[in-house]
Amino acid sequence: MTVAPFKVHTEVILSDAHTVVEKLVTHLKEHEFLPTSREENCITYDTEYGILRLKKTNNTVSVHLETQTEANQWILQQFAARHLEELSSEPLKIVWHGHQISTSLPPNARVMCFVQQEQITPTCIRITLAGEDLAFLTTEGLHFRLFSPKNRVRAPIWPSIQDDGTTKWARGEDELSNRVFTIRYISTTHLTFDLITHPTGEAIDWIKNVQPDDEVLVTGPGGGYFPPSDKWLLMGGDETALPALARILENLPTDAAGHVVIETAGLESRVSINHPENVKLEWVDKDSAPKNALLDRLCAISPPDNTPAYGWFAGEFFQAQTMRKHFKSFLDKKQQLSVAYWTAT
Repeated sequence: MTVAPFKVHTEVILSDAHTVVEKLVTHLKEHEFLPTSREENCITYDTEYGILRLKKTNNTVSVHLETQTEANQWILQQFAARHLEELSSEPLKIVWHGHQISTSLPPNARVMCFVQQEQITPTCIRITLAGEDLAFLTTEGLHFRLFSPKNRVRAPIWPSIQDDGTTKWARGEDELSNRVFTIRYISTTHLTFDLITHPTGEAIDWIKNVQPDDEVLVTGPGGGYFPPSDKWLLMGGDETALPALARILENLPTDAAGHVVIETAGLESRVSINHPENVKLEWVDKDSAPKNALLDRLCAISPPDNTPAYGWFAGEFFQAQTMRKHFKSFLDKKQQLSVAYWTAT
């Protein structure tokens, strides 16, 4: 058994501890989280982040956490504190004992500096940020969140971990803007991402005004995990999905196979993408091709006979719905992902 190096616990006084715990168990069950073990007054969950154990008496709930990383400890502390506070009808005092997280910032956050921007196509700006100890961003999720002050005149106030385990974010004039981007390249000191431009929006306002050495906050990684490389991959998306598709393709093993279709606004909006020899990359020009050419092309492609496959799509909301239905016609629910990055108006 692997020993968890990070252990914390808290004891919370509640007038009706039993009811609150049962509400939490029911809530978790609704989200398909089931206990690993359950005794009369002790319930244990073995989660992807670590062990969560609830012990109850008539007027107290004890929460015990065991994790392999500080980041996972922070995630479970927030989870437990927020849910107890939401499900209780009385104010709670939550103080954690045991290992204390070594930074006031959330463990999945880093303050970084803007370095440069480069217009690589008419619709894509490549942006580089610099920071320290970014190894945590190199695994799992494709995406990250970028926070910057909405009011550029005011110095940024970054989030901080509170005694109850939750994270305090600035509000009012100090509120931070929050945008999701796809990591294109990542090292322990630099993060590069591509911004697909639109005429208006917070992201465009930020990139027009940002200056070298301006600070931003980055959190992650999150969402949009890499598709399984041992399956035959049918993937596609419009220009908003280009950064994600490029990162997926450039990180596939050399023996991966599949077919990818990407829609862009003309030849000049395409980017160079390294990809395995057995993955066919096809481009659709939305300005000259018939309407729905992207979906028509993807729906016309079939995986090789007797070959396990995986479907992946990202783009406009209604197109994502269409592709989700198409994938369901021949793929298991766990062998597909179709997500909306934007909605047409």
